[in-house]
Amino acid sequence: MLEKIRWTYTMQIIQRIIELLGDLWPYVITGIVLTSLLTVFFPADRIKAYWGQRRWISIFVISLIAVMSPLSTFTLIPLVAFLWRENVPAASLMAFLVASPLMNPTLFFITLGSIGWEMALARTSVAILLGISAGLAVEIMNRNDYLKKYLQLSQAHFTVNPKPLQTGWSAFLLALKKNSRFILKFFILGITIAAVVEIMIPPSWVYRLVGGGNRLGILLATILGVPLYTCGGGSLPMIMVLINMGMDKGAALAYLTAGPATQFSTLFTIPTAMRPAILALYLTISLLGAIVSGYIYSFF
Repeated sequence: MLEKIRWTYTMQIIQRIIELLGDLWPYVITGIVLTSLLTVFFPADRIKAYWGQRRWISIFVISLIAVMSPLSTFTLIPLVAFLWRENVPAASLMAFLVASPLMNPTLFFITLGSIGWEMALARTSVAILLGISAGLAVEIMNRNDYLKKYLQLSQAHFTVNPKPLQTGWSAFLLALKKNSRFILKFFILGITIAAVVEIMIPPSWVYRLVGGGNRLGILLATILGVPLYTCGGGSLPMIMVLINMGMDKGAALAYLTAGPATQFSTLFTIPTAMRPAILALYLTISLLGAIVSGYIYSFF
């Protein structure tokens, strides 16, 4: 049986999956462990203490905190709604809401392992800059109460449990188990898709669609990021393969910015906690930021 599939596409795909797993597993494990540590020892209720009253400085600080936050969408948005009710400045909250989905410890280490330092730092920089841009936009528009009637919460009653059911290392092990189950599931799926793409799709197709020769490649990558992005662990191996096949680095950055910003979990959860105007502002900044950052990164 093995002889029959030795030189088939199936065997090539299996071999590539094994190679990708061998290359990337240290970065995935590092990200999972660090994320679990932050989840337990830097819990959500402490974040409020870092929102300063100096709003301009706070926007910058919160954007930095956001990219180090391990919060998932289903925790992030209720937390933002909760802090909004606690009269935390809207500008800082919008900065956190925009920046946090774009980068976290797990995404950083998987990006580092799959694509390299340059893309990991580019993604982090874009997340911080878009967070700051969102915060400043809200701060400027809110000076004349322009957004007052739009930046209201819906009637949904989200609460954030200030104390975890378990604490210390027992909570860490529980978080480690939960994060491993979630991340590894999508990571293995992404590895499989990446291997299939690399073996089955000619590089010329990739270059023609999202390569440097196509001026609309970055815009196309941004659009494709909306429906096709699953999660960081699943998408990064595929993007790594596509870059090796000729994908423009700016198109890759645009995809990796638009994708996490427009996950269905985010798009469906924001309106349940906040007004549609907030979702519109969030999408405008995120998608425009993906396109602009993609073209700038491609130029350099």
